[in-house]
Amino acid sequence: MSLIDETADTRERLMQAAIQQFGARGFGSTTLRDIARGAGLKAPSIYNHFSSKEELLIAATTWGLEVFQRSVLAGDDPAAPPLHRLEQIVRRHVLFQLDHVEIAQANDLLLEAAALQGIMPSETVDDLRKRMRRHLDLVTGILENLHTARTVAGAPNPRITSLAIISLCDRVVTWYRPQGEFSHDEVANAYWFLVCGMLRL
Repeated sequence: MSLIDETADTRERLMQAAIQQFGARGFGSTTLRDIARGAGLKAPSIYNHFSSKEELLIAATTWGLEVFQRSVLAGDDPAAPPLHRLEQIVRRHVLFQLDHVEIAQANDLLLEAAALQGIMPSETVDDLRKRMRRHLDLVTGILENLHTARTVAGAPNPRITSLAIISLCDRVVTWYRPQGEFSHDEVANAYWFLVCGMLRL
């Protein structure tokens, strides 16, 4: 299924097409003509919204991260029990990866430090990393609350555990096949079972 939402405004369609093209081809191999074609536009119209491919990369990467965080983090209820909060974040993370494979794969590619260095200004890289830490900080805080509520013998540092959980959920797109035998909900259930095992719950 295409990432492009034909009902979105032109600027957002360009960002959607940029994520799609950068994720599939990489930044260096993607042209503005490719992005315009993906958005159903003529290449010169891009310059009404973005001055360069680099500016479009920054906007598209930020947009993709915001879409992910709205889907995965915005539904968190700080008043809920920590175990419930963690379960819902894990499930939403896995389901987002499976429902939005193009965004997920592009985020993995474009948010890697090596891919960002030299293409984006250092302040932009710092801003993106700060945005990414919101997810890590939230999961770490939930695990700290969980460890306070439950004594788990030999439990690893909450930060390390958070990194492991997020990495596990991120990488689901590397093996999942839509034509395979498992539904999205079955995969989300399995990943929550694995996280419970990691936490010895």
